[in-house]
Amino acid sequence: MIGFIKYQFISYIRSYRFIAPVASYIAWVILTYTYSGVPILSSYATTSLALFIIMTWVSVTVFSLEEISEKHILYTKLNRKQTYIRGKIVICMLITFCLFLFGLLYPLIMQSFAREMNSAHYGLSFYSHVSLGGFGVVVGAFISATHLSASRYSWLLSALVVTVSIAHNGIVDKIPLLKWVLLIFPPVTNVLTYLNAGDQLTIGGALWFSVLGVLTYLIVSFIVIEKLFMKLEK
Repeated sequence: MIGFIKYQFISYIRSYRFIAPVASYIAWVILTYTYSGVPILSSYATTSLALFIIMTWVSVTVFSLEEISEKHILYTKLNRKQTYIRGKIVICMLITFCLFLFGLLYPLIMQSFAREMNSAHYGLSFYSHVSLGGFGVVVGAFISATHLSASRYSWLLSALVVTVSIAHNGIVDKIPLLKWVLLIFPPVTNVLTYLNAGDQLTIGGALWFSVLGVLTYLIVSFIVIEKLFMKLEK
């Protein structure tokens, strides 16, 4: 697995496909902190949302690195196809973490915030960025590693899922009957709710319940994606 992850990372760097999404995220973060004295959590909500969009983009490019013939060569070398899909997901999550570090540290270095950060702010910044980045990996992997990858509208479908996830609350307000249908979409707004509540925040049981829900969603999603991938590659 480690050897495959190193190989994937080198292949992705050499492909130059990372340049556009990573540059877009860096630009988004820099623009967010153009001015000093900005609130902490709402700013991190903005960069977390950007990471959701960018990681969907990154994941699609990571999962489309190899042609069909190259895939089968890798399957032979890895012995198990599960190693292939898991390695891809690990690479995407590592990229998520690297971009999170940039989004976290840049405003601290530039002294952009109106107040000093405390442990709750650090915890929520990690929670929001890694969660939304993980959601982006889920969307990108679901589109690229299943039967949907063959569709000419795969990019359009990715954009649709991202848009619906972001607009979840507004859609439910207009059409309450869709509340249960939208449970299959990443719970982006549930995460951002805590960051939009202001910098004076007390961490309580509701937040821990939300963290558990997000973790469950990610685990179940990755299991489903792996099963769909294995079904496709039989």
